[in-house]
Amino acid sequence: NNTDINGENPIPSQLGNQYKYGISAIQLKLKDNSEYSIVYQIYVDELGWIKSAKNGEIECYKEDKPMSALRIALIPNSEVNALLNTWNLDIR
Repeated sequence: NNTDINGENPIPSQLGNQYKYGISAIQLKLKDNSEYSIVYQIYVDELGWIKSAKNGEIECYKEDKPMSALRIALIPNSEVNALLNTWNLDIR
């Protein structure tokens, strides 16, 4: 309730109540990424899309700022850079 992800470091009540049900970070990883990669990007209200991540990289804006949306793609490794470049064009 009033702790961080590890159950420690109390979160101020005002902040905790403001983002009571929000998710602020995501990390996605495939067991085997020899042929395919997983690419993802989060959207934060008032900021827009945040830099894309892939294959187990942690993606967040701030620990106390929840994401509003998420887009995910399972894509052949040969297409990863093209997708990252395309999605990163949406960054403000």
